[in-house]
Amino acid sequence: MNGPVSDRQAIRAVRRALTDTRPNLVIAGPVSSCAYWAAAAGARPLAALSWGSDLLPEGGFTGAEREASTYALERSALVVVDTRAGEVAAKSLANVPSARIFRLPWGIDLGLYGRARPRRLRQRLGWRAKFVVVSARWWECQYDIDIVVEGFRLFHSQVPQSRLLLVGTGSQAGAVRSQVARAGLEGVVHMPGTLRGRVLRDALGSADAYASASRSDGTSVTLLESMAIGLLPVVSDTVGNAEWVLNGVNGFTFAIGSPTELCAGLLAARSLNGQARAGMVATNRRLVQSLANWRRNSRALLEACVQVARKAGTL
Repeated sequence: MNGPVSDRQAIRAVRRALTDTRPNLVIAGPVSSCAYWAAAAGARPLAALSWGSDLLPEGGFTGAEREASTYALERSALVVVDTRAGEVAAKSLANVPSARIFRLPWGIDLGLYGRARPRRLRQRLGWRAKFVVVSARWWECQYDIDIVVEGFRLFHSQVPQSRLLLVGTGSQAGAVRSQVARAGLEGVVHMPGTLRGRVLRDALGSADAYASASRSDGTSVTLLESMAIGLLPVVSDTVGNAEWVLNGVNGFTFAIGSPTELCAGLLAARSLNGQARAGMVATNRRLVQSLANWRRNSRALLEACVQVARKAGTL
């Protein structure tokens, strides 16, 4: 389906697809939309896949979204969440028992991000001796890119040799570029657009710190990638980020919506001596390697889905 659709249209389309394909198991998410449509269309067994902030209180539930999420969760044989906060939310919304919840913190390609950091972009930009901050989120309202820009402006006023690599694009692109221009930062902020795969890896590897000001997050894959490649995370104190970054221990957190605290986090990251920085980097790499190995996590998810289908008698 292309473009916006009503719930009724979506449910009809899912029902037709179920009749045509007769799947062993349906996996659908986010919960309040796709999983709801699948549940209402009669998909059984159903694995509801929490996506992003769809179950988190920071995401700002509407009444209709809450009702749709509860409906989907109550009819799901498996509920896949990526955070402890998501698990709590699923239990609260629909009293989902622990046995039906599979917590999967997503993961990354450790073969791509587990190696030494590339520095090509840093060298090409002439930033070898600079302290480089990178942000790589969509330029949409919930990610508060304006807070990143303002926080960096405050940081740059104290650390003139700093630079910002602002990766991404989105509906706020015009506002972001205008803010950078008004702040007089055009010469120190590089905006290469959306990057993926090895190109994104090269961009992350060219930085010293990773900044995110998101208002709501589940498990941010880009945060995991930045931690694996050796950056110091400076991130908003969302429930999702709090499961990966402990302030002052393996990175720095700041109050949602506070550019002043973001600046303070960047200053703290820059002020670390070599031993302290190396300790944080090592902690983050161990954390990601132990919990966020996508190859291992994806196999575990597949096994959980197979078990649900077998129990339902569809496999």
